[in-house]
Amino acid sequence: MDIALLRTFLEVARTRHFGHAADNLFVTQSAVSARIKLLESTLGVDLFERRRNDIRLTAAGERLSRHAETIVRSWGRAKTEVALREGQSTGLSVGCVLDVWKAWAQPWVGRVKASHTDIALHLEVRDTHTLTRSVTDGTLDLAFVLETPHATGLHVTPLADVTLYLYATSAGRRLEDVVDSSHISVDWGGNFRLASADGKALPTLSAGQTHVSQGQLALDLLCNGAGSAYLPGEVAGKCVEAGRLHRVEGAPEYSRQVFGLHRPENPNRTVIERVLGLF
Repeated sequence: MDIALLRTFLEVARTRHFGHAADNLFVTQSAVSARIKLLESTLGVDLFERRRNDIRLTAAGERLSRHAETIVRSWGRAKTEVALREGQSTGLSVGCVLDVWKAWAQPWVGRVKASHTDIALHLEVRDTHTLTRSVTDGTLDLAFVLETPHATGLHVTPLADVTLYLYATSAGRRLEDVVDSSHISVDWGGNFRLASADGKALPTLSAGQTHVSQGQLALDLLCNGAGSAYLPGEVAGKCVEAGRLHRVEGAPEYSRQVFGLHRPENPNRTVIERVLGLF
């Protein structure tokens, strides 16, 4: 059986919406519908009750969901272990958001490779939602994110403090001098949005014309133009040293954290906890 069919089934069961499942799986809604129909045809049962604006699992669907999660996790584990080379005893699939990669995850990978030559790493960069879902279904062993997930059943480990500063491409700028249209709004998560809305920060920057999902994208834009954005000091550091970015005077600072996510029942839990100590 194509493992994609089971992953699609689990995503529809989780979102209870074919369109949302398609968005999360980066496929078309028609592809999702076709996969579910093929799975139902293969098993000879209806897996969902399709009502107006409501999709629910049938009794057969409920029974399949328990097996599907186990199969998907086992398949991910099998792929990792089959790829092991001589001298490697354990494989870990690790994901992170783009903004964690260069400043935190990349140095961590170097430390793991130097001290644990028996561990084979599979690395990928995804958004927080995809990473959380992948750890939950067992596709990933470990993920590094900047926002505490809402998913239950995951072990969340705080790893590093992150401070967001307002940077501008022109030196000597004050908060009141930063122009709306040139400000780049970065989605640093719900906690950042709430903090900046409740305080007196950025009262004139909410109408910025450019919105991005990752700080690295904002950094790339600033390095090729003019404007301002909130960025971690670790991410903006080299541009600040080169005189291409400057702290904005009077701008408030915001605190975030890097979190490590893994399943407590992961068979490689001991290895995961050991490498987390190297972060």
